[in-house]
Amino acid sequence: MVFNVALALLLMQLGIYRVIQNILGLYANFAVGWMGALAADLVINKRLGLSPPGIEFKRAYLYDINPVGVGAMGLSVLVSTLMSFGVFGPVARAVAPFGGLIVAFVAAPAIAWATKGRFYLARPPEDVAAQSCIVCEGGLTGRTWPAARPMAGRSARSAVRWRRVAMISASRREGWRRA
Repeated sequence: MVFNVALALLLMQLGIYRVIQNILGLYANFAVGWMGALAADLVINKRLGLSPPGIEFKRAYLYDINPVGVGAMGLSVLVSTLMSFGVFGPVARAVAPFGGLIVAFVAAPAIAWATKGRFYLARPPEDVAAQSCIVCEGGLTGRTWPAARPMAGRSARSAVRWRRVAMISASRREGWRRA
């Protein structure tokens, strides 16, 4: 117990609470930027028609990066972090996360309008559903890979089989043995 109390006193004297407070403050800037961009996209962009009416979760239909979310979050984090460091004065420093939230809510619709909503869906859902697997001739599901990936044009079942065969042949080449 004496050791723990001595360690706690040492950490308090070294200012560990200030360090933790600063780290959590920077984390708040990231969290508010992400949540603000997400909320603005769902609440504002969907109602204005700047994004598709539905929410798409299937990887085959999405781009790798959507500049609306990434851009709004990046601008929000940049502005709120500058505010946190006191670049805009002491009042702005006190309300830095709220400033980041406002920036995210303004930036998301602005970026969606500037890009005309092009980066929400990589292809319409009908395009992938109409294709067939190049291996087993089965229909492709939403778990297909985009054309730039090595598994493109394969159904989920064929891709799993192909990977299993590739792993087994690689392990044999390397001399691995199963016990």
